Amino acid sequence: MNFAGPGFSGMARQRQHAPLGPEWAAHATNIVVDSAGRLGSRKGWDNLNATPIEPIIQTHQFINAAGTTTQYTSTATKIYSGTSTPTDRTNSLTFTAGNWKFLNFNGYCLGWQAAHTPIVATGTTWALITVSTGTLPDGNAACAAFGRVWALDDDKQTIRYCALLDHTKWATADGGGTIDMRSVWTRGMDEVVAIIAYGSSLAVFGKRHIVVWVDGSGSELGLSPTNMYVSTVLEDIGLVARDAICQVGELDVVFWSHNGIRSLSRTMQEQAAPARELSAMNRDYLAAALTGTLANIRMVYAPTEGLVLVSQPAVPKTYVFDVRAPLEDGSLRMTEWTLCPSAWCSTITNTLLLGTSAGYLGTYGGYDDNGTGFQFHYESGWVRISEDGRRHSLKALRAYLYAVGTNVVNFKWWVDFKPTYRILSRTITGGADEWGIDEWGVMQWGLGQYFQDKRIPLAKEAEYFKLAIITNIGGTAFAVQPLTLYTKSTRLA
Repeated sequence: MNFAGPGFSGMARQRQHAPLGPEWAAHATNIVVDSAGRLGSRKGWDNLNATPIEPIIQTHQFINAAGTTTQYTSTATKIYSGTSTPTDRTNSLTFTAGNWKFLNFNGYCLGWQAAHTPIVATGTTWALITVSTGTLPDGNAACAAFGRVWALDDDKQTIRYCALLDHTKWATADGGGTIDMRSVWTRGMDEVVAIIAYGSSLAVFGKRHIVVWVDGSGSELGLSPTNMYVSTVLEDIGLVARDAICQVGELDVVFWSHNGIRSLSRTMQEQAAPARELSAMNRDYLAAALTGTLANIRMVYAPTEGLVLVSQPAVPKTYVFDVRAPLEDGSLRMTEWTLCPSAWCSTITNTLLLGTSAGYLGTYGGYDDNGTGFQFHYESGWVRISEDGRRHSLKALRAYLYAVGTNVVNFKWWVDFKPTYRILSRTITGGADEWGIDEWGVMQWGLGQYFQDKRIPLAKEAEYFKLAIITNIGGTAFAVQPLTLYTKSTRLA
């Protein structure tokens, strides 16, 4: 039996205890599908600041009108600029939480979060925004788009927008205005969780609604508030937390709803029919992860890697969705990582930055986590050995494993849904300059020298088989490609 692309379709935790095809994995931890189409180890990260700061909550790249970038990082009480040597730019600000929604707007970097007066960076020094006219919104959600800032009030219902290109003017006489979402929700009361620009539309996410506003006049700005109207209301689909959303390229938005990971473009296309999420084979698994403080969830799109990364520190895990090649049903290949930072940032140069609760800024790359190894864990589902109605004697397993360095690999296997398993360790070594190949076979499973624990019983015959490949990643890459299970039919099941 050939496993030509073992686990290539990603995890299927929804059916991990039921028979699965070899293309699915019951577990795929610290794994991606690499550029060669193999199950490969993810990359790690390296710190940028040798001396840590306080636990990092957000990190954001500000780009000014001249194209110069500044990396801002917030902690519970401070805001820093820079990466290798973060400099305190808090100035005279005092705040009690650092979960800022940072915005780049008209040459300024702005910040919004619940129960705080919004802030602005002038140069690299932060201060409270001083309003010229109108009322400054002070809610948790904000968006800079179409020449204006659109921000939520603390009532979680009123969206205020500022004058054109002026974040200090909010009065109607100066071009500002308000949107009362209480008059828009269609299935009872909801609350605004996030506001985003979606093409030339403005999308407002509640917990159980998505409301899309458009401009029928074709404004040169993309959307004018005087001509905007509701074009679409999506019901029983919403957003679990403000930062559980990201834009993927120019055409789509991926977000975490109470009923799975979803794509905004696909949800809008399918609004007349039951909408399908991107995580159908892992729906219950993800639902169980909606625990703890959901405001700490972070989502980012890494264009160079072709991945959407969703970190949930309460678990703690990062759920990984590969957007490069959707599966036949339109869902995305999903794996998970033990790397779970407290902040993500994809920069203008497509470098993926992260912030940690230990106070480090880092870059995604290399093959260890800031000098510490991590575990690669692939486990197949229960695969039926044959469809001919016969039980089979298990004879041999051949695996092609690709390594750059030296890896001690543990192979575990189970038969016929039994909890007991066998385990075998092998050391494989690759070349120093290119991928090494180590081919091995377990020839006759009864050979005692291959087994570490003879006390675990092994069925001579089986109808179902499950395999795990586990190794430590400590500086070099590792991948699994074809697997072949050799069997001999014996009798009818």
